[in-house]
Amino acid sequence: MVDTAVLKIMNVRLTRQQALDLVLRVRQLACDLFPDAASTFDLIYMSRFRRVIDEYAAPDPE
Repeated sequence: MVDTAVLKIMNVRLTRQQALDLVLRVRQLACDLFPDAASTFDLIYMSRFRRVIDEYAAPDPE
């Protein structure tokens, strides 16, 4: 799920908000599969998501 989300952020012109929404959906799915794993998910994957969003996501429309 994480790799697919990262690839989507990299290859589809998502806005920052759309990318963040995608990340939150992936996080929720992971937490549904592994209850009480939110902090582990954040520790392992959120820095990766932040970097990819900063590099590839389009600015939000104003």
